[in-house]
Amino acid sequence: MVQLTVPPMSKYRNRRLKTVHAASLSITIIPLILGTIILLCPTTTLSQPLPPPRMPEYPCYDSTDEDFRCEWLGSKSKKTKERRCRKTVDGKELLYSDYCPQTCSTCNRWSYDSIHVSSFGAVGDGFTDDSVAIQAALDYAFNDDSKSGGIVHFGRGVYRTFEPLVVQDGVRLVGEGYGGSPLAIRFGGTVIAYCGAEYAVRVTGHNAGLERLAVYDWPYHDSDGVKDGCQDIKAKGGVVVDAVGRLVESVVLRDVLFYYFMGGAALTLRATQAGGVAFGSYYDLRIRHAKLGIHLMAEEFSFVNANSFHGGAVTGAMTDSGLLAEGPGPCNGNRFDNMAIEPSKTLDGHVVVRGYKTNVVMSKCRLEGTEQNEAIPMVHIYDGSYGNFFDGMVGHQAIRADFNRNPDVRFLTYKGTSVQPTSNNAFHNAAFHAAAISPDGTTTSVPKWTLEEGPGSASLSIAPSSEQIYPNHKVLQITFSSSSSGHVKFLPTDFVDVPTVHSTCSFGIYARTSTPRGIVATMFSPGGGMVSSTGHSGSGEWEFIGSAGPFRPVSDGGPRPVFYVYGDVELSAPFLSYGTVAPAPGFEPLSSTGGSMTGTLTMGMVTVPPPVVQYLWELPHEGNIFEMGGLDGESVMIMRINGASGSKRFPNGTVITILLPEVGVTFRNGGYLLLKGNANFSPTLPNSSITLVNVGSDIGYGPSWREISRND
Repeated sequence: MVQLTVPPMSKYRNRRLKTVHAASLSITIIPLILGTIILLCPTTTLSQPLPPPRMPEYPCYDSTDEDFRCEWLGSKSKKTKERRCRKTVDGKELLYSDYCPQTCSTCNRWSYDSIHVSSFGAVGDGFTDDSVAIQAALDYAFNDDSKSGGIVHFGRGVYRTFEPLVVQDGVRLVGEGYGGSPLAIRFGGTVIAYCGAEYAVRVTGHNAGLERLAVYDWPYHDSDGVKDGCQDIKAKGGVVVDAVGRLVESVVLRDVLFYYFMGGAALTLRATQAGGVAFGSYYDLRIRHAKLGIHLMAEEFSFVNANSFHGGAVTGAMTDSGLLAEGPGPCNGNRFDNMAIEPSKTLDGHVVVRGYKTNVVMSKCRLEGTEQNEAIPMVHIYDGSYGNFFDGMVGHQAIRADFNRNPDVRFLTYKGTSVQPTSNNAFHNAAFHAAAISPDGTTTSVPKWTLEEGPGSASLSIAPSSEQIYPNHKVLQITFSSSSSGHVKFLPTDFVDVPTVHSTCSFGIYARTSTPRGIVATMFSPGGGMVSSTGHSGSGEWEFIGSAGPFRPVSDGGPRPVFYVYGDVELSAPFLSYGTVAPAPGFEPLSSTGGSMTGTLTMGMVTVPPPVVQYLWELPHEGNIFEMGGLDGESVMIMRINGASGSKRFPNGTVITILLPEVGVTFRNGGYLLLKGNANFSPTLPNSSITLVNVGSDIGYGPSWREISRND
């Protein structure tokens, strides 16, 4: 057994290193940081991905040299081909590399180091406390002024740690994988086995990370019979990307296994004290058994935004959730692609999203919970959150969310279904029809819209039809007077029927102006303040000026959309839709809940031959206006219209008008036709008509049709 003693700690940037034991003359590497050029002999036995580039060579002699020398390994009588390199500093010999090249004819000054934790005393035997040694390697990679940042290599083994490892800017931990099975209790490859109450690893800097290793909360029950002191300790978590009062971006975690963190989150992205975590990339992470799988958290005035997770799986016993994203600070735009979250059950839901400024994007993800309580959803998006996206597979239970605020959360299962908000236009008379010009020709008014003068003064007019951008949608012109100073407001006059189920909307209007910021869209936010859109660029081209987002409660007045106009502008095709859906201007559909017509309503019109069977006239379900065909001089008596049961009957409330080009038709008042004054209708003039409404198809008795009006 050979024992080497390291020099005073001041020689190593005040980093404490231990006495190192090396068995069978296998000697560890102690880095020397002295502010002078470091002279090394390249090692041939350390695990290195690629040999580092070298600077010009300098001579190295076998004879004693106070500055530098190489020695044979073994006794003088049994020399081996391998030699070790030593350097003398202040009269003390310091070990500088495990081995020299076989010839040892030259030593080389390297342009950078290949950093390995074993060079700093890490053993990786599962028993030795490697905390100080590993942290020394990490600090060396970060602190070396000439070569700040780098990869810290781990060989195969279980590296026992009792203190959190702090990974600073530019430093990455790279291991040798984590063995053949993520389900095994004893792993292969590289394992960081943590025995402490904090996070096992804290990543605190840009471009830092971990790759190809396992992070393990060391067993609590000492099942191997060895009392190692960890049985009563549960770590706060596995890895935390920790932005405390600073930005931490571009962190990379790849091929990392998190195992058995039952006291906290396996992986946490946390921003506090006005800090931020952004632009990180997380590839093929495997989380097995944890209180919480992945935790994204931003406190007020901090943010966790735009981080990407690709592949990977969260499985095993998961107490709280597989994924939790929460504010109150912005925690949005974080994306999860092709990830599986499949614990058998969770207490809060497999995916939980909380906070007004929080959302997640989950594409092609798979959620399974074979033992999930039916009272607990697989995904729970709390009411304050909007703009979430999910299009993967959900098994066993449903998703709970405000789907009007989250229309891109889509799922259809036996357990539940998502809901899409309507895309109908809530603005009445969006085509600006039925405009009226005052008798003196000075003012123009448009039903359902008004121009309110404020500090400014302007007039409203109709542009020529050649300026229309949508068919049958007129273009309004707002023109300011030459002496005007300030703005005017253009707004709907009857915007009062706001559905209480909604709390978000999208609206806007097409505008053309040469005035920069000549028009903006405004509405009231949930807090009661007014928010405004980006204004028109002043390009002189048509641009859609709009705004979207949550609005104040309906009880307080709802969104109250208003367009503020600051310069001459042309307007067309305004549109408002509730929920988080994009406006679709250019048409005004009617719906089963009603509608307001300011244009032309075209109804189906069909010519139908006279009755084949006396007294019974069958009409097709192809329109509301029916013209009777030629009578050929015959007289016709009609007592019943579509009298057969089933699909041939018209629904209650159907209104039809029957046109009679010829004389000779009689509609008989009776059990099926209830006519005005209980009198038959026998017009004596050609081109007469009668209008009826269906009143009896749904009740099965009484008259089927009631007369509304007649024209004879």
